[in-house]
Amino acid sequence: MKKFLNELARLWWVEVGTELKNPISEKSLNGLRVILKEEYDFDSETIEYIIESAVKTPTNFHLGGNRESGMQVGSNDTAVSAHLHSDEDDDKDGAIDYDEPLEEEEKDEEEDSKDEERPDGGDDKEKAIKDLSKNALTAYEKDNLKEIDDKLLKHKLTNPTTGNKNQVSTLLGKKKSDPSAYKVGRNYLGDMGVSDDEIETQSDKSSDDSEKNTTNSPKEVEKIFNGSQSSVRDGLLYMSDDDKKLFDNFKDDFTKLSSNPSKEMAQEMVEKYGLTISSNGKKVYMRNINFEARKILGANKATQFIKDTVENSLGEPLKGAAKGVDVKQAVTTTSKPDLETKRTAVEDKNVKELFSKSPYDRLNPNFHQVFGPTDESGNLIYPSGGKNSKAFLQQSLDENNSIRKTISKLEELEKTENVSPKVRQSLEQHQKNMENIIKTMKIPSKQAAQAIGDSYAVMAESINTESPTLAGAMMKNLAEFALYDTEVANGEEVYLPSDGSFPSGDKLKVTRDGGKVERVASVSVKYGRSGKYGSFGFPGETGQYQKYHPDPEYRDRLHSRPGDDGYEIGVKNEIIRDDEKMNKIVDESGLGDVIKDRDKLFSVIRENLDEIEKLKKEIDYEQKPKRSSGKPPAWKQLNVKKKEILALEEALAKKMEEHIDIDKLESIVGKDNAKIMMKNPASMVSALTFVSTLKTSNGLDVIEHNHQEIKDGKYESHTDTAEDGTDNPKNWKFTWRAYDSRAGGLIASFNSDRKDM
Repeated sequence: MKKFLNELARLWWVEVGTELKNPISEKSLNGLRVILKEEYDFDSETIEYIIESAVKTPTNFHLGGNRESGMQVGSNDTAVSAHLHSDEDDDKDGAIDYDEPLEEEEKDEEEDSKDEERPDGGDDKEKAIKDLSKNALTAYEKDNLKEIDDKLLKHKLTNPTTGNKNQVSTLLGKKKSDPSAYKVGRNYLGDMGVSDDEIETQSDKSSDDSEKNTTNSPKEVEKIFNGSQSSVRDGLLYMSDDDKKLFDNFKDDFTKLSSNPSKEMAQEMVEKYGLTISSNGKKVYMRNINFEARKILGANKATQFIKDTVENSLGEPLKGAAKGVDVKQAVTTTSKPDLETKRTAVEDKNVKELFSKSPYDRLNPNFHQVFGPTDESGNLIYPSGGKNSKAFLQQSLDENNSIRKTISKLEELEKTENVSPKVRQSLEQHQKNMENIIKTMKIPSKQAAQAIGDSYAVMAESINTESPTLAGAMMKNLAEFALYDTEVANGEEVYLPSDGSFPSGDKLKVTRDGGKVERVASVSVKYGRSGKYGSFGFPGETGQYQKYHPDPEYRDRLHSRPGDDGYEIGVKNEIIRDDEKMNKIVDESGLGDVIKDRDKLFSVIRENLDEIEKLKKEIDYEQKPKRSSGKPPAWKQLNVKKKEILALEEALAKKMEEHIDIDKLESIVGKDNAKIMMKNPASMVSALTFVSTLKTSNGLDVIEHNHQEIKDGKYESHTDTAEDGTDNPKNWKFTWRAYDSRAGGLIASFNSDRKDM
């Protein structure tokens, strides 16, 4: 029942979005009707019964994020005001990490703003299920309830903590001492039709009084020790039996330490459990358990109590993790596409031909290189028509440095950072699958392509099960290989650029006419999604996208690092200061009607530019400081003043509101994009410029956008082209990032689903 309700809630949110804040609105209920009919094929009578029951359901309930549904709702949300989210931590404006993730400890500081003092009412999800069960499905369940009899209570199930067989009654008695064991017993009775109220009553009866009284743990850490804190529940999902035993030992040792402080015992605990702190000192990590569970102690007052107790006993602060240990970054780096053999246009006439077509002929010559097998003369061979598909696929298997290096790195991390061996084993199994497909299946063929895609799907799901963190780090890169390998196996002519900085493209796709290159399309590969209308995977910098515009005038207007000389707020200064050029951008963008007064809007944008220039003078800014000057890199110089910049932008954003018809803006670009554009004048002018770029280039039609999904272990791939509306700003998800280490300026990702917003 829980799984059904979770999935129904997720599908309902995808169908109607924020309208679900009012679940009994006509639009919400119509969306529910669609789901019940199309997804579950219920008859109309059943659907209307459920709708009638749902209208009577209380609307004040919360869903806690979990691995099954991907739903997460804040503690103050009502109804189903949720958002689907990726495993990566989005910032408050919906930004998604791209290319290079944050340093692990830096990210911890960001997460603290969300985790600290996080309510421990982690049973919000259970409450939601109970609310629904007691209302929408009451009549159905009452007809199917069974009394709890001795036969059910004496039934034996495996205790996940100990691995032993325990009676259901025994498992129910472990609600506080062993939540995982309790959950097994509770789920069993629920599946047998027993109501939640009766299970709770039996749990109270079965409580093991001896267990209750065996611990004298400090009340400050009660929720950590009894498993009710959300960080503990999350961590237990990834812990082995040995990890759980170690955690139990920690509870015992800490209880002893808190009652009888000892430097020797504190030192022993630091070593035994791998206790370290995050860079901001708010989290205590247990690094001797599974990597994914290292934050099990959370970041709240209880964590601070643990930290203070250990440090006071030690007589010195806990140390941070060894510098340079960043598991996520390590596998991100090793998994970047890399094959042994690559050829450049300088040395290879066939490669030169690939890059002789517009717009690639005007790219920096450094980008004119690809991976690929060669003939006897050392020149690149073509997979055109499928004649050399097998050779390309064999190269992808035999010369795949990415997977080899990642497997090797994972082996190291298993020993030093307790990464699950199953992550590495998933990659190794995929390589075996690839070898078998090449040996036994016809290449090229659709069957081989699907088999390869499905192998990638199983690998991705397996990695995500063991470590969502590592899945998020690796899968963008592995998704590029997935698309490349499946298309090669299908007989298409595709190439992987061998320059890791190739602008806005992860793969080249060639169509030929009479043996000559007819079209070379750069394909941007995205993996996963954030909500139906969110970004696909990792957005790209608009400063890179613009390089594919057919008119040179449009190729340098945007900059990836706002604050750099000449681009103080992300768009070339000379454009911002010129009325004629600014009016041209607005006219081309098709957003002229949303601006109430152009002159006043331009004035606010220029004020933003002027203030950044003043600030740079105040700090004696240098774009490229010499080492001898002792000055940090340009972005760090500005980052010191980021609070002042944010305050400035907030004030100017209020001024800007007076000159924008927000309703019209939302109708053209979507509410989420309008929010980003209204964030500050820099974001507004950058978005206007990018939309102008799209409108004057047929949506940058030489770029295609591939999105890959995994559904029930099956690999699905879809590629959007200009015909799917790449010139429509609503179909692009915007994000703004400036004045920090990653920057990027205006970032965008294409998603054709957004047309239905």
